[in-house]
Amino acid sequence: MVDSADRPPEASPERKTNIQSRLTYLGRRFPPLRWLGFLFYPIWWVFQKLGSILFASGRKRKLNKRRRRSNMAVRRARLRTMLARRSPPQNAHVAFAIPRNDQEPEEQVSKGFSRLVTLTALSSVAILTLTVVYLLQVRPEQDAPAQTPAQEAASVTEPTATPLPTLQPTATPPATPVPTPTEIIIELQPRMAVDPLAAGGSIVYALHQNGNTDLYALTIGQSEQIRLTNDSAVDEAPAWSPDGRKIAFASARSGNDDIYVLELQSGEIQQITTQAGYDGQPGWSPDGEWLVYESYQNKNLDIYIIRVDGSQDPIRLTENDGPDMGPDWSPDGREIAWSGMRDNQFDIWLMSLDSVGDSRAVNLTQSADIDETNPQFDWDSARLTWSGRAQGDSVNQVMMGDLSAGRDQLSAVLVGQGVHPAWSPAGDSLVWSSDVQNQGVIQIGAVNSFGIVPQSFLQDGVVDGSDWGVVSLAAEPAGWLNDVNQTSAVALFTETIEIAETEPDDSAESETDAEPEADEAVVEENDPAAPFTLRRVIRNDDLALLSDSVDQSFLALRSRVEFETGVDVLGDIERMFVPINAATQPGEGYETWHRAGRAFDINNELALGFSPILEIVRRDAQDQTYWEVFILAENQDGTQGRPLTEFPWDFRSRFGENPVDYDEGGRLKDEIPSGYYVSLTELARDYGWEPVPADRNWRTFYPGVRFWQFEKRDGLSWEEAMLEIYNADQLESR
Repeated sequence: MVDSADRPPEASPERKTNIQSRLTYLGRRFPPLRWLGFLFYPIWWVFQKLGSILFASGRKRKLNKRRRRSNMAVRRARLRTMLARRSPPQNAHVAFAIPRNDQEPEEQVSKGFSRLVTLTALSSVAILTLTVVYLLQVRPEQDAPAQTPAQEAASVTEPTATPLPTLQPTATPPATPVPTPTEIIIELQPRMAVDPLAAGGSIVYALHQNGNTDLYALTIGQSEQIRLTNDSAVDEAPAWSPDGRKIAFASARSGNDDIYVLELQSGEIQQITTQAGYDGQPGWSPDGEWLVYESYQNKNLDIYIIRVDGSQDPIRLTENDGPDMGPDWSPDGREIAWSGMRDNQFDIWLMSLDSVGDSRAVNLTQSADIDETNPQFDWDSARLTWSGRAQGDSVNQVMMGDLSAGRDQLSAVLVGQGVHPAWSPAGDSLVWSSDVQNQGVIQIGAVNSFGIVPQSFLQDGVVDGSDWGVVSLAAEPAGWLNDVNQTSAVALFTETIEIAETEPDDSAESETDAEPEADEAVVEENDPAAPFTLRRVIRNDDLALLSDSVDQSFLALRSRVEFETGVDVLGDIERMFVPINAATQPGEGYETWHRAGRAFDINNELALGFSPILEIVRRDAQDQTYWEVFILAENQDGTQGRPLTEFPWDFRSRFGENPVDYDEGGRLKDEIPSGYYVSLTELARDYGWEPVPADRNWRTFYPGVRFWQFEKRDGLSWEEAMLEIYNADQLESR
């Protein structure tokens, strides 16, 4: 029997101080404080050990080291004793130790609740209390609405620029005041939408309307656009200079497509490039001393750079056989991104100016069957935006990628539908353009908030190319800018009921000066009492007839096509008017617009020869197939047309030995034809003539292709168009 009385008396512990006794008593009276102490005890223990190791003196470290060794030796001895101790006999009785009563009541607490543990618990409670008080003080008041601060934009001094006015929110009726509760437990705030217009500045873009393209600017916060150029030649692809005082653009005002710079303060326009051939799509270096652009030289489209002051000849950066276009200079000044075709596909490429060469360029996108174009850096060169389109499709997608993650392959994020995306000066918003029923739409969206509907600005015309600058133009332009802005548009043609017998006015546009004469003969089926008669528009062709409501538009279009291309394609018409009682063609319904005198077919054989005059590019949109017709210009010196950048469709391959080509209605050509081409489809739309979509069976039924057919409906139904040239009895008795 083991008696605890035989044990040697233990040393009496030191008495606790008055503060420690009070803390111990406080911990016993308030049990939650004890649990907080146990909760923070491991943290305190870790900091105590680290402090003893890091901040102890040399003598103290030696002492701690001996203590640790001693403690480890004691633990090992206890472990050996426990393992070697024999079990007591079964009939043995063990007497338990009597609790010690020589301590004061407030000292009889758990040994783990020491002085430092108590202090840690009290400190934690104090920190939590201060945190709650701070949160209650900084909580936003309910009655104060949140406002988005507008960034101040740089301003071009007189006469063209003024500081950006503060945007005024839309007026809303005042809400009925609600009493504020005296106690709020949880306050939920709605998600605040980022305002894409808070970046300020102005957007410059090319707007195609009334048969011509000019530059316009729209200042953020203003509703009226400002016209910047007014020339009979096409002005396009504008780009703001880094300081916002100049705009680089491409224009054919000198005969060729060259690069020009518009100085906003004076209105002066400086020609930068002068070599023969096509130059376009300029972009600025960050110091404003260089321009990067695309140029068609030696039957190839490549990337060049040139000094703005003209002190140095252009420097060629790419030499690949495929077309390279749409370049942009990084804001850090050391890289250039562009769209280049390799392996019959356009990708976004990146070249360092420290290591120039096609073999050293990096393919950033590597997207299969998707053509990516028009890249642009943000303000710190960390991100890139571009537009992409599936091959054969007509729907363009605006994409964005992060360059900070690496240059191997960008992880693309879909932004919206459109082309020519551009960053805001602060890099927090994007602007891009789209085309809706031949009307341009400028869209602006905030970065990281693309789920929210972007701001849209509808333009009366097609928007082609845009850029966002730091300046804000004056709401009421003055000086040269006011003169340009007040210029009135000249009509492309005038639709008359009777063909004029006098000579055309010399003041008319050059395109209409050479309009071919039209005979005044009419066909027997036409009702003389009808609102409109049928007029012959091509000599020596009895069925080259159109309704008098559309004949002048065709004559003006024919003259314009011959002026732009040097080829009278519309003088070789395959089919135009179909009499009311004529038989229908195979695969074609009766209600064709040829019977209403509002359609014409060009000669499709011009696209099927071994050296075709016409090239046809396939467009797929909304489950339908459309075609864009390009005419090979007569002058191949750059004064007419632009180089092709897409693969045309090869209809001849459908008659070959490959059954796949027959089932698909043909295939893409093996290469992009060299030379300069003019889009007949775009010119026809300027005069109201729209291309006709292909039939569903066009792949196996060639007459259903219909790339050669154009119609002008003017919003009329087929019956309404027929009643313009026939009476109701003739239409019913057909």
